[in-house]
Amino acid sequence: MSLRVGVISNLIARSRINRAQKGLFGGKEIGFGNNVSHSNRRTRRTWKPNAQHKKYYSEILGRSVPILLTTYVMRWIDKVGGLDNYILQTKPEKLGQGFAMALRKELLDALAKRDALVQQIQAERSQAENIINVDTASFRPPSATA
Repeated sequence: MSLRVGVISNLIARSRINRAQKGLFGGKEIGFGNNVSHSNRRTRRTWKPNAQHKKYYSEILGRSVPILLTTYVMRWIDKVGGLDNYILQTKPEKLGQGFAMALRKELLDALAKRDALVQQIQAERSQAENIINVDTASFRPPSATA
């Protein structure tokens, strides 16, 4: 029984791509199969993901990010409305461990920093409005004497 589990785990481990940790592969892995000739001779072959080097602009980070990604992920980035939405909405299992999770953490940190800044600005505005309201409440226009 342990031999069978070892063979299955070996097949699963063999299909993982180390390159996928350096980019966005959307769960795509190396496919295995056979070339079948006219004489029905079978030879083993692999299908590798269609990986491309691209730069995508991140609105949250305010800069372009160079990425290694598959054409599958390119289509998904277009569908969800940009790199930031893809990274934040995709499940961590599909993103993988390396580059994508680091980029996700960077985006979440930038969002948290932006939210803290917005809250600080709102607090300063409300404080300024309170000062203006206090000043206008005590202000009385000069009485008109005829």
